[in-house]
Amino acid sequence: MKKLKGITKYVVLILGIAVLIYCGITLSGENNMFKKGLSSYINILSGTGNGPDRYSHGHTHPLTTLPNGFTMWAPMTKVADSSNFYRYSDTTIQGFTATHIPHRWIGTYASFVFMPVAGDLITDPDGRAVAFNHSNEIAKAHYYSVEMDNGIRTEIAPAMRSAFIKIRFPEGNSHILFDGLTYISIDESKKTITGYVDQKAPRFYFYAEIDKSIISSGYPAKRCATLGFSTGRNETVNMKIGTSYFSIEQARENLNREIGRKTFNQVKKEAEEIWNNVLEKIRIEGATEDQMITFYSNLYRTKIYPNAFWEDIEGEIQHKNPYGGVFPGKLYVNNGFWDTYKSTWPLYALLEPALTGEMLEGFLNFFRESGFVPQWSHPVDYDYTPGTHSDVLFADAYIKGIRNFDFETAYESILYNACQPASRRKINERSVFLGYVPDDLHGASGSWTLEGAMCDAAITRMAKALGKTDDYEYFKNKSLSYSNIFSSSVGGFFRGRKSDGTWRTSDSDFKPNEWGYEFMEGAPWQYRFSPAFDAQGLANLFGGRAALTEKLDEMFTAPGDFLTGSYGFTIHEMQETYDAGMGQYSHPNEHNHYTPYLYSYTGIPSRTASRVRDILTRLYSSGVENGGGYIGDEDNGGMSGWFIWGALGIMPAPGATSEYIIGSPLFSKAAIHLGNGKVFEIIARGNSETNIYVQNATLNGENHSKNYIKHSDIIQGGILILQMGSNPSSEWGTGADDLPSSITTGTEMPWPLKDITSSSKVSDSGGLNKENASDDYALSMWSVSSSNGWIEYQLSEPERVSMYTITSSDDSAKNPKDWILKGSADGKIWISIDTRAGQLFLWKFHTRSFSVSDSNKYQYYRFEITANNGSDKTALGELELLRSAK
Repeated sequence: MKKLKGITKYVVLILGIAVLIYCGITLSGENNMFKKGLSSYINILSGTGNGPDRYSHGHTHPLTTLPNGFTMWAPMTKVADSSNFYRYSDTTIQGFTATHIPHRWIGTYASFVFMPVAGDLITDPDGRAVAFNHSNEIAKAHYYSVEMDNGIRTEIAPAMRSAFIKIRFPEGNSHILFDGLTYISIDESKKTITGYVDQKAPRFYFYAEIDKSIISSGYPAKRCATLGFSTGRNETVNMKIGTSYFSIEQARENLNREIGRKTFNQVKKEAEEIWNNVLEKIRIEGATEDQMITFYSNLYRTKIYPNAFWEDIEGEIQHKNPYGGVFPGKLYVNNGFWDTYKSTWPLYALLEPALTGEMLEGFLNFFRESGFVPQWSHPVDYDYTPGTHSDVLFADAYIKGIRNFDFETAYESILYNACQPASRRKINERSVFLGYVPDDLHGASGSWTLEGAMCDAAITRMAKALGKTDDYEYFKNKSLSYSNIFSSSVGGFFRGRKSDGTWRTSDSDFKPNEWGYEFMEGAPWQYRFSPAFDAQGLANLFGGRAALTEKLDEMFTAPGDFLTGSYGFTIHEMQETYDAGMGQYSHPNEHNHYTPYLYSYTGIPSRTASRVRDILTRLYSSGVENGGGYIGDEDNGGMSGWFIWGALGIMPAPGATSEYIIGSPLFSKAAIHLGNGKVFEIIARGNSETNIYVQNATLNGENHSKNYIKHSDIIQGGILILQMGSNPSSEWGTGADDLPSSITTGTEMPWPLKDITSSSKVSDSGGLNKENASDDYALSMWSVSSSNGWIEYQLSEPERVSMYTITSSDDSAKNPKDWILKGSADGKIWISIDTRAGQLFLWKFHTRSFSVSDSNKYQYYRFEITANNGSDKTALGELELLRSAK
């Protein structure tokens, strides 16, 4: 009996420990290891609460995938709508898809559909639709499951290029229908299904195998095939699918390599662990359950894209270029840089610098193989969004110390974008010289001008870091071109300007709330603060920092009404901006996302805090109840990335800098686990819904009065402590030395240098079309019938030239190689002020800049070519002599 009592004690002890473990508590009081993984907080249905109209609550898709996955998997409530195929409000499932969809407005590509069917076979998507309820749906990044009302339960566990599908059927005749394929073949004896689809991308192959005997198969409709089984009650059919852009055999190889003999639960567990490892790079404290879902669902959205577009072919990494050809190395696709350069890519650079370099190298392969880096890869380029923001991506990564990409080639691609007419920038053959994109030559001219200036600011900082002095001076000047379309006569707005310098509209016809024309997806209001990289210069245009503060306040408090302008109808961004209730500030579109942080440049960080906190708490949600989560398109992680930074309490400063502006943390603590193994913590003491203002700050125990921190502060690891309060501080972050940096310093106006050639008297050494050298058009040329020659400019008064540019001809042999720039007071006695030898131009009509150290003023300037590259003729496209603006 004593022995039995002893056993009973042990049983009670074991049961007690089991209960403690079940409750998530160990005997030592630590419970972290028993907390649920962060992947469980992901709600992939957030942002899917959209209808058939264009109004956007995110326009996302419920993608079960690995981070940067090659192939993604999703349920479909509307197969016929290839761009908006899952709507939260729908009540039926029509299929499941292997997809590569990058965005609602681009649609899917290289996709196919499968659908489990019970009973009679119906191929039409509307006819085969089966009712379901969200309560029977589990929607996570690593696992999707839905039980439909007919008893079929479909489960998906993803790998990189493959997936494990579990389908539980009711008793009776059961089918799996494949739809949307160009070619399909079923081998009943081997229980395999193979095929491919040709859809807006290289041919996409798949190989599938099932563990159930096929008793029937057929091709009942175009692009459609079925296989039939006899299933018992609740019998499960397992299907494994591999995919490839190379071949069916490679799809099979990808499947065997990634899944092979693994069980469904093993594949699911591996995917879950991969996502947990990604999400655990940021741990937050002080969040509610709903805030945890919102935060980690947004972090998930930043990690879906860009997607891997490469495969392991017999031990060698290869990819198919979407424009043709097979090449070694990795390729990445599916990213709209206009949307993602502000928040998403800086997040990659901080959390995963090695992967960031790999992905940048993947996009550089487009430049090597196709001659350009896409603006919006899907997988070919969507030549729509204004700007070449890969310039910012490459520069930002380099500034932040990332070196595992070919940054010299990246810099070459940047120069190509900025200085060559055939690049993705618009009207470069004229805008490089005019200093703006002419509105009479291209639509959205204001957007292209302002976004180009942002890109040039990034190039400025990369050129400086690389020690390329001439380029640094040139692009620093070029980044100020935004001021060329600034108009004080209409209250301080940017406007469309024509080739002849006149405005698109008269002052009386100018309407700041009229969308379109010179602005893409916005009005002058939404683009008023676009040159955020030069907040000081912008402030000077308005009349000082106080004036900039006043203009910012105007934007947030102005009536939110709009005129449809050149669109002629209400586009969804107009209505969403109005509904956001923040005046003319348009958080639903990324080009406004720096604006709330500009208050910090004026010395009022408290207003940054109040604006940012308002956006975080009102315009984002978990979407658990209704598929909401956003107002406006989520855009490849762009909208989500902004939330992550805002919730952390810092935001990357614009234009590829090493600075992060301090805002208002949403949580009491965030620990950022960096790629180098160190941890940076942001602690907001006293943080609450009312205590949103920073009162004081310490960085690693030292007083920190600046309203920003640097990248080096973060990557070294450490602790930023912010004391929060309910009232704005009149001291912290308000001093002149506490503000983030700008291109412009002091009170100087941000006027770019002016070319003096067009207003000068020109002569030459007997060439042809000497006026062509100064006509602001790269494609017209000045030439001489010899291997040398000169062109001379007589000014109306002496001027100091601090920089000059030369644009090459259409023939490299004719391009100048050696030359001397000379100055003269009288046109008789000449002084050499700059000499160059062995100069090369990379492309036809390539514009290069050269700094002049001579500080004297001259009334005559002569550009004397002493040698070209071997031709008996010499030519150039354009010559600029640049002086300070008056």
